[in-house]
Formats: sequence, C-alpha cells, structure tokens
Amino acid sequence: MCGIVGIWGPEQASKECYQALLVLQHRGQDAAGILSFDQEQRRFFMHKGLGLTDQVFTKDSLDKLSGNTAVGHVRYTTV
Repeated sequence: MCGIVGIWGPEQASKECYQALLVLQHRGQDAAGILSFDQEQRRFFMHKGLGLTDQVFTKDSLDKLSGNTAVGHVRYTTV
C-alpha cells in the first residue's frame, strides 16, 4: 500500500503536506516525496528520497518547496 495526499490553499502547502505524510507513514515506509507548485513563479518544485518521511525532509528542503499547492506520497515496496 502507498499513501497519497493533496493540499491546496495554504501559503506554504508543502509544510501541511509534510504533516499529513507523517500521519500516513504507516501506508508506506520505503520512500517519500512532495511536489509543489508556485503560481506566482509558475514553477514546480520537488523533493523525494528513500526512507521515512522525517528522514527524507529537512526544514531546508521544505522551505524550498514553495507554493500553495502540493502533492505528497509515501511508498511501500512491492515485489
């Protein structure tokens, strides 16, 4: 199983997305990632990695994920 979350609205949606991924951590413990969209800059920002959510993201990496829209996932390994 995997966990997926989408956030739209808050000024820094990636931080809300991170909090939601921590709650969904039981749905997947292999990897995590967040993709955000900044309407003003008209750019996407992404950070992903292997491991638990709190291991993949740092305060610095979350600060770089600007925008009021974000999609996040936690992945469970399948064979």
